Amino acid sequence: MPYTGTIALNTTVGYTTVSPLTTTDNNEHPPYVPSGEGVLTTKDLLALVNAKKTNGEALTWDDFKNYEHDDIGSGLYIWHYVIPEGYTLLLGGGNTAEKPAYMRLYHTEEYELDSAHSTKNCIDLRYDDVDAFINGPSRVNDAMNEIKAVKYADSVRDAEVSYSMFREKAHLSYKQICLLLEKLKNITLIEQSDQWEMLSCNYSGVKLTLSSGKTLNFGTMGSYFIIDGKGYKAQYTPCQELEQFLYSAVADANANKEKITVGRDEVWCWHDYVHEKVESMRDISESIELTSFPDCKFTWLGTQNCIMIEKKGAETAYVGGMPVWNVFFTDITGDGYPELCATVSIGSGMVDERIVVYDVRNNKSYELSNRCKYDYVLARENGELVVYEFEYASEYYSLFDGYGHKGRLGFSEANGPAFISDSVVTTVTITEINGNMLIVTPVDGSPELRSCSKFSVPAEYLNFQPVEGMVLLVDYNGTICESWPGQFGKIYSVQLVRR
Repeated sequence: MPYTGTIALNTTVGYTTVSPLTTTDNNEHPPYVPSGEGVLTTKDLLALVNAKKTNGEALTWDDFKNYEHDDIGSGLYIWHYVIPEGYTLLLGGGNTAEKPAYMRLYHTEEYELDSAHSTKNCIDLRYDDVDAFINGPSRVNDAMNEIKAVKYADSVRDAEVSYSMFREKAHLSYKQICLLLEKLKNITLIEQSDQWEMLSCNYSGVKLTLSSGKTLNFGTMGSYFIIDGKGYKAQYTPCQELEQFLYSAVADANANKEKITVGRDEVWCWHDYVHEKVESMRDISESIELTSFPDCKFTWLGTQNCIMIEKKGAETAYVGGMPVWNVFFTDITGDGYPELCATVSIGSGMVDERIVVYDVRNNKSYELSNRCKYDYVLARENGELVVYEFEYASEYYSLFDGYGHKGRLGFSEANGPAFISDSVVTTVTITEINGNMLIVTPVDGSPELRSCSKFSVPAEYLNFQPVEGMVLLVDYNGTICESWPGQFGKIYSVQLVRR
């Protein structure tokens, strides 16, 4: 007679499974008999566990010895089983004639993420509910798949973090994103729950924007992990470690930092990575405020290669490049308010260096560029903002290759920023040292060679001990005096290029 009973369904998030051992009537239904050999499946495992419990017997090594496994132990026996439905079983002990020290069942994904194979992400077949672990709430970890699939910081465009007790949000640096992804690996969900909505503790939220443009929204509250507004009870310690990390990031962004005052004739340098060494510009994540603009915040986002300008009552503006090399604030329009002035790289394959001026007060952006002909680089020297103009594709970032012209950053409402030349930069080599006077020779190709093959430079312009053969960068007013050796008209500075 065919079986006519109703099979009970265990319904979980995203799918339905059938339990082979449970019926809702009293009709006879022969239990599934495990094969005892070949590949261990969840069906075999559930049948073994339930049969042993029904008969009051303990699970032993012998129950599993004929299933396919590897002994990965050293000194101890550790039998490793790969269960095709996404689980891993470890049997461990010192003697297979005695009862196992442990019988740990893991979700394979969590087993592979936990190199120590600790007990926090598993159950023991003898003491825990195996059926619930396989068919029940533990499968809510599928909701984490999309988040845990983000394995590399390079695939993240931005990580914006908020914390309910703070006003300002934080944008994580590249290194912080790496740490975030590591901490997310340890998150294990237990069951879906709406209890988090009744808590009074603080909520920490993350908006993860991927390189593809897709966004992932998740956060923590106490021992709960929230994905797109849906809450899950999670293992306490990893969840708390993540929340503490997010709190620290946002607290740092909200630290009581004094607003910066830029004087009327002052040039204030935020960062100048043309001259400063930095391990990775993607690690920069920093916000500042200026007293000139009380309702405006400037954030340097290294992961996005841009400066974000958030101003109350205006759309968020961005000054971007590949990357942004330096940023200065000074008044170049003459309106009494400082403008943001930056050196940026633009292009792919054919890259040029240009200057971007953002008029914060009027929400306008301007550029100084001459693509494929000249590169422009900002610098602050003796408290003044200067511009170097280089022939296109010279290695400007050292400021010592090629023959640059030094000038000022002019501005007009009609044309925006302009390069105003007031000096010449040339490269020379020390050939002789006569007391306090250096004899130098311009390098091949220098236009100064048309006037004279040797020049004298007073040693008083140097802040280092000169040695014959040193290569120097001489910044002067472009005038050459007729003498022997020749003389540079007015010298502004002498810098050491290489020894």
